[in-house]
Amino acid sequence: MAFLTDLIKQAFTTDSSSNVALRAKIEGDQNLGGGYISNDQTTTNMMSKGTVYRFDGSDDTIAAGDAQDITTGDFAIHVKFAKENVTDANAFIVNKEAGGIGYGLEVRADDLWIRFDDNTTDTTAIIGTAVFTAGVEYDVFATFDRSGNATAYVNGISVGTVAISTSNLTLTNAGAFTIGSETGGTTKPFGGEIGLVEVYNFLPTAAEVLDLISGNLPFKWQYGSQTAQTSGTLEIGQEYIIDDWITADDFTNVGGLNVDGTIFIATGTTPTTWTNSSSLRPLGAVALFSQDSISDSLWLDLANANHGDVTGASVLNYKGAHSDGVDLYTDRKLIRPFTVSAKTTAATLTIAELITGILTGTHTAGATQAYTLPTGTLTDAALGMAVNDSFDWTLINLSAAAADTITVTAGSGHTVVGNMIVQSVHASTGLIYGSSGMFRTRKTAANTFVTYRIT
Repeated sequence: MAFLTDLIKQAFTTDSSSNVALRAKIEGDQNLGGGYISNDQTTTNMMSKGTVYRFDGSDDTIAAGDAQDITTGDFAIHVKFAKENVTDANAFIVNKEAGGIGYGLEVRADDLWIRFDDNTTDTTAIIGTAVFTAGVEYDVFATFDRSGNATAYVNGISVGTVAISTSNLTLTNAGAFTIGSETGGTTKPFGGEIGLVEVYNFLPTAAEVLDLISGNLPFKWQYGSQTAQTSGTLEIGQEYIIDDWITADDFTNVGGLNVDGTIFIATGTTPTTWTNSSSLRPLGAVALFSQDSISDSLWLDLANANHGDVTGASVLNYKGAHSDGVDLYTDRKLIRPFTVSAKTTAATLTIAELITGILTGTHTAGATQAYTLPTGTLTDAALGMAVNDSFDWTLINLSAAAADTITVTAGSGHTVVGNMIVQSVHASTGLIYGSSGMFRTRKTAANTFVTYRIT
């Protein structure tokens, strides 16, 4: 979501108190030449060079399993998004909820709300008033001090606090960690783009929030923990220094030497623990790829660009190969694997046929053939476009006889504008009027489209 292509990256595991940033983050680096996804960009360019998801405001969701459980500890949520409107009564950015227990972030009109309920005390409340504008990208942090307040930051600036100390029971629940809707349904859907979701199991300070939204590593993690550990589990990929080696602890099979002062990066799998009081300190920062608490979150399968259990949401700016079978959007322009859809009889066109880019028709009926457009509902469900987004397609009539014209006709919720008759290649018609037509299909409202003949 700007989501990391190696998925579930857990960073900052060098704190002696085992503070870990549980980062459900998917990120890309699509180069749009400095362009923005939103024309009315008023903040730092945050998402337009990365992968984001388009949510249709109806039924698009991404469910990342039930692993982002928060018990009674402090935590934080970091999201980047652009809302397509600021009139929706309720729109969840993220939510994890079941049995009356839940947490999350929600946009109500142009306000930011926290969802926070331990099933005994509900401290759900507005935390930022009139902080959002439609079409503008925002970087939002919410920190949750379980013994005090929740604090929200929009683009690094504190916009409000809410007392949450009375909701002090566990927030662990069986609901799926859901992006773009409330858990378990679509009654509070998000319309727009979400480009980042991170969950941290520690409480960042205001200064650390600024570091994190700017991509910097907070200072306290830059040099690792200075507290020695005398037993524990080696994290593969983490750098360690052996301050005091004790006989019977063997580090040679994991990339180290059994010598005081050895600095090594843990590799391999045997052994991963040491129990005989050797003194080790982790060095630097590390990104880990798994952790028990989030190991079953299915955020990324690069083979099909699946950043979770995706329902309907479209990938924008995904930097992948067309062989991935992914719809690519670059600065709002749809790029798809190129195929040609050939027709020989009158038909109701499918979305898949339209967005191949080119349709051909070859007929011998001796009369015009109708190509009926797909309904607005089917088009919206398949593409999840924003209002005023559009795509172009071309129809080429390869029929030989002058009478074998093709007429593009309207579908339910899908009207037409312009001359919808495409002539055949016969000399008396095609050479005069042309035997192909280019069309532009535009979304004008939910489940409502207009197709224009433009050439």
